[in-house]
Amino acid sequence: MWARIILPEPVGLLDYAVPAALADEIHPGVPVRVPLGRRHSRGYVTEVGATPPAGLTLRDVEAVDSELPELPPTLLAVLLFAADYYLAPPGELLTCALPPLVRRGAVRYRLTEAGRQRAATEPREPLLEL
Repeated sequence: MWARIILPEPVGLLDYAVPAALADEIHPGVPVRVPLGRRHSRGYVTEVGATPPAGLTLRDVEAVDSELPELPPTLLAVLLFAADYYLAPPGELLTCALPPLVRRGAVRYRLTEAGRQRAATEPREPLLEL
């Protein structure tokens, strides 16, 4: 089994082998982690096939990335259509389509339980004065 992956990189779609252990979890829109050169990247499955393209040696998908949300099929279809229509790298369109919190290197903040309690008990004071 193989999967075609769109990465938030200025490259085209890349093909990867799907290990048997991940075969049940891989379908279009699923976020995955894959090797890319000497480093690793996160991307989304756009297509799955039973027989890999002939004459290629494919690297394995490393894992399903549970930190990222799945992409809806309609968004994938629009991204791939736009990449083809505008002759743009699909990865660059993916980067534009993803919300900032999903993009690579984004910082995420969460309110801790202590912060929730403090917000509930202490009145808010204005941060700026005019």
